[in-house]
Amino acid sequence: MTYGQLAILAGRPRASRLVGWLAHGGPSDLPWQRVVNRFGGLARGYTGGRYGQRIELERDGVVVRDDGTVDLARYQWWPPEATLRRVRRSAGLPASRKIQRGR
Repeated sequence: MTYGQLAILAGRPRASRLVGWLAHGGPSDLPWQRVVNRFGGLARGYTGGRYGQRIELERDGVVVRDDGTVDLARYQWWPPEATLRRVRRSAGLPASRKIQRGR
């Protein structure tokens, strides 16, 4: 997932930076290694830097490209559409607007 996706699911679609700060200082038992930026890029602030995140992702079976990105078209996960609609409604956003996937 991307930081932006987590922000959307939390009902705060413009709070991707806040999600990044939570990932940086949040509980280490959550799978933060699976969170990347909107381009699939690894995080500098990850424990061990981008290299540390690369190692963790590769342990999960994710291929990390030489440029330090992952293929979002292949690995990005989204919850079911019904969940997205419910989250958007609870955030006061139009439920029918499609969220672009794979970006």
